[in-house]
Amino acid sequence: MKIHPPILDIPPNNPYVNDLFGRKAFAESLLLLIKNVDDGIVLCIDAPWGDGKTSFAQMWIADLQQRGIKCIYYDAYEHDYCDDPFISFSAEIISLAETNFSGNKEVQKLKEDFKSKAKRIGSKFITVGARIGAKALTLGVIENSDIDALKNIKEDLAKDASEVSSAVVGRIFDNYTATKNQVDEFKEKLSNLGQAVKTSQGFPLLIIIDELDRCRPDFALALLERIKHLYMTDCMSFILLVNMKQLENYVKTIYGNSIDARNYLHKFITLSTILPKNKSNQYDNDYTKYLHRLMIYHEIDKIPNIEHFIVDFFKDYQFSLREMEQCITILTVYYTQLPKNSFHVTHIICFLAVLRIRFPQIFSALETGMLSYKELSDKTNVEKITYSDKESTKFYFLGLLKYLLLTDEEYKTLDEDEGRRGYDQMFGNVLFLRGISRKEIIPLFCSELLKFRKEN
Repeated sequence: MKIHPPILDIPPNNPYVNDLFGRKAFAESLLLLIKNVDDGIVLCIDAPWGDGKTSFAQMWIADLQQRGIKCIYYDAYEHDYCDDPFISFSAEIISLAETNFSGNKEVQKLKEDFKSKAKRIGSKFITVGARIGAKALTLGVIENSDIDALKNIKEDLAKDASEVSSAVVGRIFDNYTATKNQVDEFKEKLSNLGQAVKTSQGFPLLIIIDELDRCRPDFALALLERIKHLYMTDCMSFILLVNMKQLENYVKTIYGNSIDARNYLHKFITLSTILPKNKSNQYDNDYTKYLHRLMIYHEIDKIPNIEHFIVDFFKDYQFSLREMEQCITILTVYYTQLPKNSFHVTHIICFLAVLRIRFPQIFSALETGMLSYKELSDKTNVEKITYSDKESTKFYFLGLLKYLLLTDEEYKTLDEDEGRRGYDQMFGNVLFLRGISRKEIIPLFCSELLKFRKEN
């Protein structure tokens, strides 16, 4: 059995051969939109963490490359060690031109022009950004010496230092005009380079930005600000692969809870869409498809009563693809180390694996035997899960949970029609041989699911 989740295979000559979720049609629409819109746009593709944004991007980029279209993939998380995104972002544009258009003399000339202006602007962020923060809207119009002088104004005022402060402000005004001109020239050089790239490949200069919702909040917002104020030109477009809820949390982290985070982000985004997900059809949906692939990959597809049972929890609890991977990995580890003929109840084991991912606090309470059936039902809505397999499965599973979690007083009130005799017979030998009580079975299963923990 394999423990690590599967790595998506994307053959360069057939990028969508493993497109399990049918996103090729969405990719085609995306391509036509970017190609046919004359203006530069910022398009946000919204999806929760772990729903396949990066995999989709990799397939689409391979598709673009097959068509002779070169673009930039920028992993914001990998670059957030920088104080400011300007340097790494500009370097990616320069690298694209050098690597993919080396034989195009016009692109190379315009690349050098852009590189020269980028150095001038970049020096402003390096000298000033670290001193007054990433949101240095002055773009470097304050010099280092001016900062030191401004810090001392309070003391200088006592010494009648109006001439010093006036000189500082005067230099700021002078620098502002010079810097504004540099920014305008930078955008002009970038626009020229973008036009040359578009002419060469019949497609705009495109930057796909991923993992923006995983990097430092200040870096993420600084990148959006840089795009809007420095990089937004015709013949150049951006795609943000992001979890918008997390990005909204970033805005509140930086600017406070009172800000309207969604409206703030809309200032930087031209168009929004969501990553397509098929979850409506009872039997043919993304959850069922991906679960089946995971079961086969991890080699646990032959274990009965897992696949058709656990998929209902994935659907009702709206698991991401990554959460599904984590859950199946837990089950894989459990069954890998389980000795032959060991006692286990698949339905309960599956449910506990789901709880460990989605409701870790409830799982911990069950591990210590500190949760009643009613509390479990209220906090997880387990009785409201829609079971696509059989109604009898729901009846059997809930009956097991009740039997194992009811207090002694509640247990005594059960009549034999509610399954008490059958469950007593089912668990009787196990309880006797192990010397444990009925209420210790779920804590025992929890401890076994925690015996080997995958840390990443």
